[in-house]
Amino acid sequence: MKLHRTKMKQLKLLCPLLIAAICCSMTDARTATETRKRENRKRAGMDVCVKTPYQKIFDGKHVVSAVSDFLIVHKVEGKIYFEMPLEVMGMEMFITATPATTQYVRGCVVGLRQRDPLHVMFRMEDSTVLMMQMNDRFMRSMDERVRRVLQLGASNTVHSAWPVKAYSPDSLAVVFDATDLFTTDVPELSPVGEGYEPFDVTYKMKPNLSRIREVGANSHSVTIRTSTQYTMSEWRFLFPLAVNVPNDVDVVYNVMLLPESRMRPRLANDRIGTFEVEKRVFDENGGPIERVRYAARWNLVPSNMEAYLRGEMVEPEKPITMYVDPHFPDLWKSAVKTGILRWNAAFEKIGFKNAIRAVDFPANDPDFDPFNFACSCVWYVPSNVENAEGHVWMDPRSGEILSATIAIHQQVAQKLNYWRFVQTAQIDPRVRNVRMPEDVMFESIAYLASHEMGHALGLTHNMAASAAFPVDSLRSATFTARYGTTASVMDYARFNYVAQPEDTGVKLTPPDLGVYDEYAIRWLYLPFPESVTPEEEYAVLEEWIALHDGNPFYRYAAQQERVYNRLDPTAAEEDLGNDAILAGEYGMRNLRYIMEHLPQWIGPHNDADGTYRKNIETQLLKQYQLYLERVWANVSGYYLYNEGENENGIRYLPVPRQVQKASVEWVLRQLRECEMLHNPQVYRKFVVNLPSPLKAANLISRNLGMVNYNVGYNASLSDDPYTLAELYDDFFLGIWKNSIENRKLTAADKLLQRNFIDGGELRLASIGGNRLLSSSSGPDGYWECDDPRIKDLGKGEDGIFANEFSSDASAVIPNEVLKLYDFSNVYSLHLMRRVRTLLEKRIVDAVCPDDRPFYRAQLLSVEKILKPKE
Repeated sequence: MKLHRTKMKQLKLLCPLLIAAICCSMTDARTATETRKRENRKRAGMDVCVKTPYQKIFDGKHVVSAVSDFLIVHKVEGKIYFEMPLEVMGMEMFITATPATTQYVRGCVVGLRQRDPLHVMFRMEDSTVLMMQMNDRFMRSMDERVRRVLQLGASNTVHSAWPVKAYSPDSLAVVFDATDLFTTDVPELSPVGEGYEPFDVTYKMKPNLSRIREVGANSHSVTIRTSTQYTMSEWRFLFPLAVNVPNDVDVVYNVMLLPESRMRPRLANDRIGTFEVEKRVFDENGGPIERVRYAARWNLVPSNMEAYLRGEMVEPEKPITMYVDPHFPDLWKSAVKTGILRWNAAFEKIGFKNAIRAVDFPANDPDFDPFNFACSCVWYVPSNVENAEGHVWMDPRSGEILSATIAIHQQVAQKLNYWRFVQTAQIDPRVRNVRMPEDVMFESIAYLASHEMGHALGLTHNMAASAAFPVDSLRSATFTARYGTTASVMDYARFNYVAQPEDTGVKLTPPDLGVYDEYAIRWLYLPFPESVTPEEEYAVLEEWIALHDGNPFYRYAAQQERVYNRLDPTAAEEDLGNDAILAGEYGMRNLRYIMEHLPQWIGPHNDADGTYRKNIETQLLKQYQLYLERVWANVSGYYLYNEGENENGIRYLPVPRQVQKASVEWVLRQLRECEMLHNPQVYRKFVVNLPSPLKAANLISRNLGMVNYNVGYNASLSDDPYTLAELYDDFFLGIWKNSIENRKLTAADKLLQRNFIDGGELRLASIGGNRLLSSSSGPDGYWECDDPRIKDLGKGEDGIFANEFSSDASAVIPNEVLKLYDFSNVYSLHLMRRVRTLLEKRIVDAVCPDDRPFYRAQLLSVEKILKPKE
């Protein structure tokens, strides 16, 4: 054994010598071979220089390079090479995609990014460069143990990988081919969106038609401009409107380094509506995982802090600059700038002068690139989308807004035209025309731009703002001169449809800035140089909010996404005032007034072919439908409160019984009287089958029964409940009112009665009353059918009512809870029996014999529904 070990030691000593000898021999052989090659090249007159891998990429090729402080990008004969310093590896970056030209603007808007920036960092692994997509969900802890845990359980994701092609001549940077990142379909960087409701856009990229156009750079970013083609299809529900339409798109990609120094975050609050960045917090002591939310805000810092602290007004170090598209019509451009700059008044109240600038695109500045991520732009969009939109792009580490975009579509002018006519023509002679005069269009576009600029500042919609005002105050010249139509331009309050023809001097538009808007800017942007932590700031900000407890002018409530089964009727779009019934009553009077005078305002003298009259009639009926929907929301609603907003920590209160009952009675009366909107002088000028008041009433009446889902549960929470029994009694007394009183039936009467009886098939299905649907109960206890009135009613992905009435969407009502209180089938059965008795009587004694065939047909339907299951 000892001898064997000795031999092993000898072999170990000899091995390196043998290996060295072999290597020397191989090296000598290679040297001899290379020498012979060089001699052969010399004899052949060839170059004897051996190129490095770096030289092989670039030498003899057409190369365009762009140099930034952190990255060099090379365009080499249709390919993109990144030359990335090794010291940049591990630094956090954004990659964005901005459409620069397009042919199909409904799904791809010039200047408007359709995706959040791709948050990445690069790192080396052997001879490969990995692009890691950052996991932004967790707050990175300073505790070493927690940091290690998060590295294991919340690690970043490998998004892309490229082999290293070469090192730079100084060996301080690596070169790799990143062409596929910009010429293939990368979903996170797609310039194409999902379309605009109610339309959906689908698309597919053609990589074989992708090509690199140019590259550029400045100190903080590089840009790569490409051209490609997408085939795009547009759908409305299941119906195709356009299929595989080719759309050539130029895309400007930005790669930028995120700031090393982060803005101190401001903790979000449910009582101020802001865009947010959310982080999960991993407790260092093993407690539950919590969350922290940062409010989106620009990093506004006084340029002279000493002067600012003395109470002087100073400019920020870096103002918020919005570059305005030169293609806007002159009137629009002026109105857009006016609306944007209105927000300076709010900043002046917290000591900032010229916090916001609205300027034209620089005409002769070669360094200006409106598609660069760092440029915040307002774009004029030549599309038929009746919309404007504001977006912000935030640093996910702090909530700092790094860039903003506002897009104003051309066709929004038509929507403004219609809004001003159907909401204010009763009182404003200026709008009684086919086209709004310039002063009306100016104030309308300025309001629109102000609303979108609020989004660009980080504010979300505040749908509670219009409910802050008493309805009758909207008829007051002094009140509206001071406050306009709403407490916030971030509401969808629009124009003053409450004002009556006899009212004088009433302001018809929202305010330049509302009370809530100035309050929100103060909360969001007032500097706290003396604070050192977000928590210290939050404590002070909470005290500010508490000063306004109970004042509706300062109330915030987020937008609720569902059309039906909205929970809070005071946080609705397109409404005015704190009483939907009274506001709706005034609105209905105005609609009748406008319809009565429409022939003299709009006729052959200014609308030769009648097109505008047809469109206005449609808009009037949409407004009619809107008034009914806003009142109907009371029937099953709850007043919802953010945490700390109400006394004793109350988070909800059911709508009072008397308001629920009055809402049912008002809506049914309006449906019965819908034909009052029918002006023969208007309709006889139209072709047959155009929209009519009955069509609008039909849409509403078909959905009356949908209120069942919340009324029973609402009653269980109320001290003075409006019960399902009372609701169905009011249905009977309201829908069959003229039949009960034995009056001649109107077309509206027949429509309401027929629709409600048809809906009885669904309501009675779960007790076996309908043979077709009785066996179609789904796993959650509700019916599974294709009827649009019931299919997927209000259900989110997890089977719950997903109303977005709070910033965290935590208040939802599970179906399992609702069905415990939903006995609508019982009361529907009782109602059907009452209807059957009434119909049997009216078949014999109806005061109008022409109504008896209708009664017979309805009785047949009722008997079919009530027939026992075989």
